[in-house]
Amino acid sequence: CFGREDKLSTDLVSMIEDQNLDGVDIDYEYCYDVAGKQAGRCAQRSSLYTDEKAQLFLNSMTSLLRTKLDVLQASNGYSRGRYEITHAPMDTDLVPSNGHDSKYFDILHERRADLDFLMPQFYNGYTRAGLDGFDGTGAGSIKASTIYSSLANEMFDNEPNKVVFGHCISDCSGTGSNVNANQAVQIQQEIKDFNNGEFACNGGAFFWVATHDAGGGWSDQVVSEVSLSAGCSNSQTTSSTVTTTTTTTVTHAPSKAPTSPPTPEPTTSMPTSEPTSVPTTSLSTVEPTAVTPAPSSPPTPEPTTSMPTSEPTPEPTTPMPTSEPTPEPTTSMPTSEPTSVPTTSLSTVEPTAVTP
Repeated sequence: CFGREDKLSTDLVSMIEDQNLDGVDIDYEYCYDVAGKQAGRCAQRSSLYTDEKAQLFLNSMTSLLRTKLDVLQASNGYSRGRYEITHAPMDTDLVPSNGHDSKYFDILHERRADLDFLMPQFYNGYTRAGLDGFDGTGAGSIKASTIYSSLANEMFDNEPNKVVFGHCISDCSGTGSNVNANQAVQIQQEIKDFNNGEFACNGGAFFWVATHDAGGGWSDQVVSEVSLSAGCSNSQTTSSTVTTTTTTTVTHAPSKAPTSPPTPEPTTSMPTSEPTSVPTTSLSTVEPTAVTPAPSSPPTPEPTTSMPTSEPTPEPTTPMPTSEPTPEPTTSMPTSEPTSVPTTSLSTVEPTAVTP
């Protein structure tokens, strides 16, 4: 796919439009670093598969998808927030570049305004939260809390509600990262309690893999825990999302506006002030670069003076209200069957997301 980012992003957007989906997840687990920093992990390097091309692919795909999805939204009146873009990298690929690790962190930081959620796989490398807890080390070489804090406060701008914690049910014995439902619930509680509640309003959880969640026994317990804080970001600005993915995820939508301006040129421009957002129910995926299905019935916003369009209008025909509009979130029950569409690459051990 290197060098074909424009075509691939167009194809993905067409899938989203044709199947009435809510977004796309990118799961990329290959080379993207400067030569020598990940010795032994990138044996597939070649003149056709270079670090530079991989970095360009990740950056361009994220940017192009945001531009084209925003244009699509302006043309079709999509009204469940904005179309979502997520990434699901491994924990080893999210340590800030400090002379010994990857460039993925820097790429995602540069494109953070284009992202809705980040879904790190806390089971493929450095961290062992199931054995060490969220803020411990011993089995793992780095605390999960160290990477999580960096993502919430450095990659994003103090936005833990954009970070979805990834668990592995039973495929990760090789890294000692399997967690049962009780362990996952404990980790999620520790995330909320960390540093006097710094991450109390977090992005929830996702897990790998749906086929190992027999009868929903694992996900039911975890959803019960993360649902306790579902919608917590509403009081900060926009909307919350309860998402059932190919496992089950509860996520919370961004609490702040993007730090960089959007690149698309929609026919209906996005407001510069805080719009009244409508919470959505979206579906994530099990497969790499997958699209997430939309809920069957979108929520209906209440009009104020005149009937609103599907997009917020920066300059209404009636006088502007003296106070900011208040979002009216709803809570939708997650669907049971997600629709996933693999696109870019296959991962080694991929996440099944549970995003708030």
